[in-house]
Amino acid sequence: MGDLSKVSSFIRQAVSKRHFLSFLTGATAASLTASSSADATEENATGEAAAFGTMPATPIKRKSRGELPPNMQRSWDRANELHGDTTYVETFGNAPEIYDWYNNDYYKKVFHSGRIDDRVMQLVRLRLANIHGCAFCNRGDKIAAREAGVPEEQIEQLEDYESGPFSDQEKAALALADVMALTNPKGMLTQRIYDRARVHFTDGQLMELGVNMAVLCGMAKFLFAYDLVEKEDYCPFL
Repeated sequence: MGDLSKVSSFIRQAVSKRHFLSFLTGATAASLTASSSADATEENATGEAAAFGTMPATPIKRKSRGELPPNMQRSWDRANELHGDTTYVETFGNAPEIYDWYNNDYYKKVFHSGRIDDRVMQLVRLRLANIHGCAFCNRGDKIAAREAGVPEEQIEQLEDYESGPFSDQEKAALALADVMALTNPKGMLTQRIYDRARVHFTDGQLMELGVNMAVLCGMAKFLFAYDLVEKEDYCPFL
């Protein structure tokens, strides 16, 4: 009877060990499988990111400088000097009429209409470019802002404008820019935001601000989706 008890105990231990080893083996295999899957996912993600880097790599065909009309050749020269990249101008060489519309009809007649202080417009545009991480835009917009009389301290402290050296009107406009940014898909003109802005802008000006920001955000989406411009390394759309 004692021998039988020892045999029974031995069998139970052996079965227990076998289950444990089976569990351990299975867990290890599952862990390795999960790890391999994660590595593969990361590798795929890295590969996709590499195909969409900070510098533009659009499939749109480009026009050489010599193929561009005179006004776009001047733009090509400025882009080459400022950005070291001329993708934006060269691809628009396929649609010079649209390029002229954007620069002449939109910018001259709407953005620079004079119905809203130009410094406010510059701050709003630069704020959106900062949020969207458009290096091409940031570079050019900073120059335009300085030319419009925006102080350097405002340019440097734009990220924390609520605590920065900005007027109440400028802060209200920048708060509207945050509502309109591509990174804020659920942004809304709430009563609180409207009341704050209405102190400084008429309803007509608020509509004009909204349309301007819609055009700027739409262009940002277009530039990123078509991969036409250099992006900041923090760009949320990389």
